[in-house]
Amino acid sequence: MPYKRKSRKYLCEAKHVIESLGAVQNIQDEAAFDSDDEMYVPERSGNILPEESVEGESPDVEERLAMVCVPGRSGHIVSEDSINVEPSDFQVRLARWVSVSNISNQAANNLLQLLAEKIPNLPKDVRALKSTPRSIVKRIVDPGEYVHYGIKDALTDFLSKCQYGCLDISLNVNIDGLPLFKSSLKQVWPILINVHGTKPVLVAGIYAGSSKPRDASLYLKEFVEELQLFVSEGMIYHNKYFNINIRAFVCDAPARAFILGTKYHSGFYSCNKCTQKGQSFQRRIIFLRSENVPRTDHDFRNRVYTEHHNIKDRLILENLPIDMVNQFPFDYMHVVCLGVMKTLLVALTRVRGHPFSLDRNKIGLISSKLLSLRKFIPKEIKRKPRSLKDLERFKASEFRTFLLYSGPIVLKDILDPARYKHFYC
Repeated sequence: MPYKRKSRKYLCEAKHVIESLGAVQNIQDEAAFDSDDEMYVPERSGNILPEESVEGESPDVEERLAMVCVPGRSGHIVSEDSINVEPSDFQVRLARWVSVSNISNQAANNLLQLLAEKIPNLPKDVRALKSTPRSIVKRIVDPGEYVHYGIKDALTDFLSKCQYGCLDISLNVNIDGLPLFKSSLKQVWPILINVHGTKPVLVAGIYAGSSKPRDASLYLKEFVEELQLFVSEGMIYHNKYFNINIRAFVCDAPARAFILGTKYHSGFYSCNKCTQKGQSFQRRIIFLRSENVPRTDHDFRNRVYTEHHNIKDRLILENLPIDMVNQFPFDYMHVVCLGVMKTLLVALTRVRGHPFSLDRNKIGLISSKLLSLRKFIPKEIKRKPRSLKDLERFKASEFRTFLLYSGPIVLKDILDPARYKHFYC
C-alpha cells in the first residue's frame, strides 16, 4: 500500500476512535490532523479541553487521543488533568465500548498503547481489558466435549443490546450438526436459542467431536436443567421480571429424530405427526394416506406406539413442560423449499420420457422469463432469479422465491392446466 494511502487509513482509524469515544465531533476530514490551527472541540455541559492543551504546535494523533481519552457519563469530555474516574470503572466502560462497537482486537490494542502513555494502569492487551477467560469449563460427552455458555448469559446479553419491551419471552430452540472441515470428521452440534419475534440467534452451548453425541440426554443435560429453572422461576433483569416459556424446538429431520429418540426419516414408522406406516418406493419411504390417527403428547410419553421409538427410556426433554409432538414442527426450509419445490423443478426439467417432462424449448423459455424478472425483484428478496441451468446450485431462498413469487408467472401458459393447478396446490 502506498505511504499516503496507508497514512490516510491510519488517520481515518484514529479519527473514528476519537469520535467513538465522544471526544471530537466536528472533525470533517483528515486534513484536520495536519493543520496547525487549534483543535476545536465543541462545549458539552461546560466541560471542554483546557486551553493550554491546544496552544502552540498542533499535537500529533497520540497526544490528541491522550487528551480526550475519557468520555464522561453524560457525554462530558475529560482531559488528563480532570480525570476523576477510577481506572477500574474506566476500564469497564472502555471494554463495553470495544464490545458494543465491534472494534477489532488489533485496533483495540493500538488504542490501548496510545492511552497507556497517559493512563499507565490500563491493560496492554484487549483480552485483559475484557477479562477474556484463559480456559473454559468442558464436559466429556462421548465421543467429544461439550461447553455450556448458559441461557442466562445469552438472554442477559440479548436484553442489554436490544430494546425488548415485552415481559414474556418465548424461546425457539434449534439443534443441528455441521461439519467443520472437508478433510476431517470433526463436527459441532450447537444449541441455539432465539427470542420469538426478534432476529438475534444466541448460543447456549456447543458440542464438538468426531461424530454426533451418542447420548442425547447427556448432551442436553445442562441446557434442560437451566431451562427448567427459568421456565418455573422466570428471570430478573434490571429489576424487571421476565416470564420465560418454550415456543418450539426447530430442527431438521435427522436432528429431531436424534433428540427425540425416534425412528429416522428412512424408517417405516418415522412420521412424527401420525401413526401411519410408510411404504418403500424407489428407495424412499412414502406415506400415501392423507387421513391418519395423529400422535399425541400422552401417547409419546407413554410409548403407546413402540415402533416409533428407538429409545424406550424416559428422555431428559420430557422433564420440560412441552408438547413432545406439536412443539417439534417440521422445518419449512427442508420440507418445502429444498424438498417439494426442488423435487417438482427437477422432475419438470431434468427427468426425460415422462408426460410431465418439459422439452428444451420450454425450459429455455422459463429461464429467459426468470432472467427478465431480475430488474423487478425488490431488495427484500436477497437472491435474484437465475437460469434453470443452475438449478443444482439453487439455495433454499431461491426455491422459496420461485414458489411464492416468480413461479406462478413464468409457468403460466407453459404447463398444461392440470399441472399448473398441481403447482399451485
